[in-house]
Amino acid sequence: MKTNNDTISPGRFQAALLIILLSWCSSAYSSEGFNFYVQSAMRAATIEDKIANLTKALELCGPEHGKALKARILYNRGSAYVKKKFYQQAYDDFSRALELEPGFAKAYNNRGIVAQILTSTDHAINDYSIAIYLKYDFYEAYYNRGIAYSGQGLYLRAIDDYSRAIAFNPSYANAYNNRGVAYLKLRENDRAIFDFNKAIDLDPRDAAFYNNRGVALSRISQFTSAIDDFSKAISLNPANHVLYSNRGVAYHRNHEYTAAARDYSQSLRINPQDDEAYRNRQFALQSAKIPSSPLESIPKPNPLYRQYAEASYVQGTAYLEKGYYDLAIMEYNRALAADPGFESAYSKRAIAYAEKGNFTSAIEDYSFALRINTDNADIFYNRGVAYFNQKLYAQAAEDFSSSVKINPRHAMSFNNRGSAYFNTGSVQRAIDDYSRALSIWPDYSMAYSNRGIAHYFAGEYTKALTDLSESIRLDPGDFISFHNRGIVRYIRGEYKEAMDDFSASLKANPAYSYSAAWRLLVAAAISKAEYENTVKITAPWYSAPSPYWAHTVVRYLLGKVTEAELAAIAQKGVDAETVGKQVSESNFYVGMNRLLVVKDSARGNEYLKKCINKDLNFFYPNVVASYELTRDKGTTR
Repeated sequence: MKTNNDTISPGRFQAALLIILLSWCSSAYSSEGFNFYVQSAMRAATIEDKIANLTKALELCGPEHGKALKARILYNRGSAYVKKKFYQQAYDDFSRALELEPGFAKAYNNRGIVAQILTSTDHAINDYSIAIYLKYDFYEAYYNRGIAYSGQGLYLRAIDDYSRAIAFNPSYANAYNNRGVAYLKLRENDRAIFDFNKAIDLDPRDAAFYNNRGVALSRISQFTSAIDDFSKAISLNPANHVLYSNRGVAYHRNHEYTAAARDYSQSLRINPQDDEAYRNRQFALQSAKIPSSPLESIPKPNPLYRQYAEASYVQGTAYLEKGYYDLAIMEYNRALAADPGFESAYSKRAIAYAEKGNFTSAIEDYSFALRINTDNADIFYNRGVAYFNQKLYAQAAEDFSSSVKINPRHAMSFNNRGSAYFNTGSVQRAIDDYSRALSIWPDYSMAYSNRGIAHYFAGEYTKALTDLSESIRLDPGDFISFHNRGIVRYIRGEYKEAMDDFSASLKANPAYSYSAAWRLLVAAAISKAEYENTVKITAPWYSAPSPYWAHTVVRYLLGKVTEAELAAIAQKGVDAETVGKQVSESNFYVGMNRLLVVKDSARGNEYLKKCINKDLNFFYPNVVASYELTRDKGTTR
């Protein structure tokens, strides 16, 4: 089912500018025959007659007529050739016109159109740019260059050009439409809908505008409104199979399966080669529990398309392995256009989307792949990871469960399901899953690290220490496990060992400021001399301010930021959750600093009480602050 709808109407080329400038044909220096053919070309009933008359006019156009007039006749014949799709002849005429009149902006624009049709996009962009240089308010050239940029995937540049076209011609409906398409490609759905609304206001008879707005509305799950738009588009252009297919997708996603199947069938009647509509209809019929009719058997596309799909898939995978994610996505798009049932192309494109941080598109592609193959543990696992990254932990846990049901020895699925459980507050279930992962893969360092953290939050410090130590043995460069073991050792009163762990964490990753902060605090717990020496080796790394919160915390502990300044900076997080964490950490580090460095237990405890944030699950300052507030007051540090 096409939830990631790639059937957006493409940007349409600006029509060739068929302007015959007869003012150049003054009888003062023109023969009667020449004038006759020019006038006949203007009145010609067919394109063929227009070309024939302009050709005769060119034969009679001598030096006395001047280069400019001949350039315009060539320009007009080239424009007529475009109408007939004789693109090479058109290109040659526009080039000859430009040799005669190098400042002819409209000829550059039209040659650019032809160059783009002939797949020379870079050449087209160059011609449009020259046209704009010659005529700064040439809105058609901006529009056409925007189409060229869109074809190269340079959507921000395209949006800039469409915006310039609109600035010079505010009634340019096509420019609003194409800018909306570019916004859709960037998944800026609200901006896209604004532009499609404007295009429809300017030209309410264009089916493509309604179709594109329907696609945008579908993306934000406004399926009823999307269906209305697709229906309007169909009323304007009932022969377009894409419109029926898109409305079918909207019905499908709105759980109206019978209506969806009906639209997919209509799409296939118009275009029996629409393999994706065929596959979507099968899903809709299954969901509606309607058996397929023998009359609905539609042939699939030519199997030779698979060869093109596999070639693009191989190239896409090569790009993916090199980290060229946009190029990989482009190749997988081509593979899926040739073979919409290519499961591996959906899976690989999903990986590329995920690497770019676009988890929504990744989930859509994994879901497509799972509709084709419901028995693939790795796809369930990967979709679970994407859900996890969106903090949709329940959905993630469900996918990891599906993965281990298919492959009971999928250790990473057990590990990740454990993390999903952990983030929903189920610590014991998390520990059980980490243990299952380790029973399958005994050297799985990440599972030891995760189980160690879970034991820490369960108050099982000895078990936490054992697991974190095993993680470090298996992966000596794991600075996070060193850091977490340092906190456990601090709680156990093993200050010297904790100091060593925080130093090891910083050796593995000198930029990990939280370990620098903890090393300062633990040094103060050991002795004044240890603290002063730690300040001396830490200060050079934190001499200048930084936008990073943890860096600011260390600067506070070094005395370079005041308590009031730290509290103010804590309020500047990117969202409410971040602000909550930073405010709690601000109180935590001020409290620990007062407790261990200033030796002001009363004020230190006040800050530690304020730092405990019950709204934050598994927030390590909560554990340490609670420990400090409840520990035996007679214990020496």
